[in-house]
Amino acid sequence: MKSQILAVIKYIFFLSIGFGILLFLVKNQGADQVKKFYELDAESSSIASEYSKDKQIQYLALKIKTEHQWMYQNPSAASAQRVEALNTLERELVSKFKWSELILLGLSKISSDLSKANYFWIFLSMFFALLSHYIRAIRWNLLIHPMGYKPRSINSFFAVMIGYLANLVIPRMGEVSRCAILSKSEKISADKLIGTVIVERAVDLISLLSLTLITFVFQLDIILSFFTAVGDEKQVEIFTIKNLAILLGVVLILFSIFKFGVRFFLKLISGSKFFFKMTRMIAGLRAGLKSISQLKSKRLFIFYTLSIWFCYFLMIYLAFPSYAPTNDLSMFAGLSSLVIGSFGMVAPVQGGIGAYHWCLQKCLELYGISSNDGLTLAFIMHTAQTLLVIILGVVSIMFVPMFTKKK
Repeated sequence: MKSQILAVIKYIFFLSIGFGILLFLVKNQGADQVKKFYELDAESSSIASEYSKDKQIQYLALKIKTEHQWMYQNPSAASAQRVEALNTLERELVSKFKWSELILLGLSKISSDLSKANYFWIFLSMFFALLSHYIRAIRWNLLIHPMGYKPRSINSFFAVMIGYLANLVIPRMGEVSRCAILSKSEKISADKLIGTVIVERAVDLISLLSLTLITFVFQLDIILSFFTAVGDEKQVEIFTIKNLAILLGVVLILFSIFKFGVRFFLKLISGSKFFFKMTRMIAGLRAGLKSISQLKSKRLFIFYTLSIWFCYFLMIYLAFPSYAPTNDLSMFAGLSSLVIGSFGMVAPVQGGIGAYHWCLQKCLELYGISSNDGLTLAFIMHTAQTLLVIILGVVSIMFVPMFTKKK
């Protein structure tokens, strides 16, 4: 009972964090709409009615508009004090609106952007998402074959999609769910399947880290220019002797803690339920690693792995033309979005809600896309992926009994 209560608390906690991040981003979207009201069509804007209610709001809006026009005409004369005064005016104007009003304004902006999106590219993007899920299923089968089982690809696909659907409800629940589904439909020991899933996740982690390194190497100039834009030169002198010495010291401390603390930690938790679970997981990992060593088609496994990540790349790169502000982004921008967005999806939040949106928004800012437009594309990508998982997950639940092997 105690563990169930803790699980519910954990579920609510992470879900609240995800939605909290998302609402904060949408609120900021609404705040930007308030600040830029003078650029919008007053008659069609949903903010117009709010401005007409309050004389002080109208006065602040007029001052902001006048100040923006002056700075546009005299960019070289705009001092730091004048810019700070403008920022103060904008913050005062935003403070006149409630959080709920700002959220509604932000959602209105996103909804308007979504209505203008080119859904041909979104559907094409989702086709490659679907293809990646199917390739994952047949790659999983390669790990199962050495154990003497030959599961059908359709059942493995159903199990993968049901697992993704479970992850939308409870993070990391998908791995257990898809093993249970395939175990029941193909009469395979669930313990053996868990080992293969652990190996599969390890391969995905190695792939993500490799892509991260490649992206960092090829996009180092973009990353450094971003830090230069958000701070002065003294703040971005990362590779100084002092900073390197601090980094080296931190690494040595962490290494010492790891070396001398692991044995003490294992001794401390031995005999506990957690230690038993960890031991069982390690045993499953060994069985999964053994299945990789026994693979007859190692090259095919590598090909499937590369294909999965290539489909992931196309999934996001082909979504860029669906939204006008991101239409001209390069392939490197797609690679960076894939890597940083993946870290958002692996966060311990149901379906990456909030975390994915924030990560993709910040990534696209590196390429000159405004935070508002970046958030809209994040909504496009996340919503499309989530709907695909829900639809295919429900379809898989409906059809998996039809393909279940009889005893």
